[in-house]
Amino acid sequence: MKKSPEPSPKDRSGSDTKAGSALHPSECAARLACHVDHIYDLVEEGQIKAVEISGANNLTSRRCLRIPIEAFEDFLKRRASV
Repeated sequence: MKKSPEPSPKDRSGSDTKAGSALHPSECAARLACHVDHIYDLVEEGQIKAVEISGANNLTSRRCLRIPIEAFEDFLKRRASV
């Protein structure tokens, strides 16, 4: 029996994303063995580029971000060369 194709992955904003194309800040924190707040600080400082996916109706104090894998890898390369 043939399996039907799985639906494309969607981020919380509802837009289609390529699977694995962006990381949640907590995933970056786990990879760096640091607290997620540090990742948000690095984004605020401009050291890691991120995409904000929260809409105008976001009722939380924290922004909803996704970090493109390329941006995270660029950060790691810059950090390794220091």
